[in-house]
Amino acid sequence: MRTAPAADPVQDFRAAMAAAGVQTHDRIIPDGRMHRVHVEGDRRRQRNGWYVLHGDDRPAGAFGCWKRGFSATWAAESPVTFTAADRAAWERTRKAREAEQRKMHEHAAKKAPQLWSRATAADPEHPYLQRKRIRPYGLRQLGDRLVVPVRDDQGVLHGL
Repeated sequence: MRTAPAADPVQDFRAAMAAAGVQTHDRIIPDGRMHRVHVEGDRRRQRNGWYVLHGDDRPAGAFGCWKRGFSATWAAESPVTFTAADRAAWERTRKAREAEQRKMHEHAAKKAPQLWSRATAADPEHPYLQRKRIRPYGLRQLGDRLVVPVRDDQGVLHGL
């Protein structure tokens, strides 16, 4: 592959986020994993923004904000010519990343019922519930952590 390197893809990505209304001073890590960030203008400890940035030969990513209800994609602007070997390597990387994600989901689905059965009914006096002024409908508790079930339409538990 022949490419002209982007000047600073992390700064370009940060600028695209800011232009879309997701301005953050948090560190941007181009590791291909999802990260949560604080968005300027939100309460101090809230991390409503998110991003995924792949920092490989052609930096690209996605970002958004759960509070504002939007997401966007971004790719570094540089002329790129992919060879057949480049495309094959990219496809292998993509498949490996998908397999890793599937493996993580399968592990969570196996572990969830065990943890759910060990959890007890959530204490209505739990500090988080008190702070939010909500009741613990459908929640359980493991130690001091609240546990929320993630179920599909048929009620099958897939995660916590």
